[in-house]
Amino acid sequence: MRINKIRNREVDATLTADELVKVNNMLYESSEKTPLSPTMHDRHCVMMAYVQLSLAGIQAKVVHGNTLTGNFHSCWHTPMYILKGCDF
Repeated sequence: MRINKIRNREVDATLTADELVKVNNMLYESSEKTPLSPTMHDRHCVMMAYVQLSLAGIQAKVVHGNTLTGNFHSCWHTPMYILKGCDF
């Protein structure tokens, strides 16, 4: 991975095509082994996480709630979660 510095001290990580394929393979293999279950308090964050995980083809159950108080509002399952029949 090449790291390029920008004028305002931010860092932009760019991947070559081969590195991108390696990262995608790593994500796919890890999603096959371990489903994710992120819990978020903000509904917008839940929706963004659901879209990203769905597009990446990762098995996940995205929960809208607060882990500290135990209040949970909704649960969103990605398509891969449903297709694989995962239950955790």
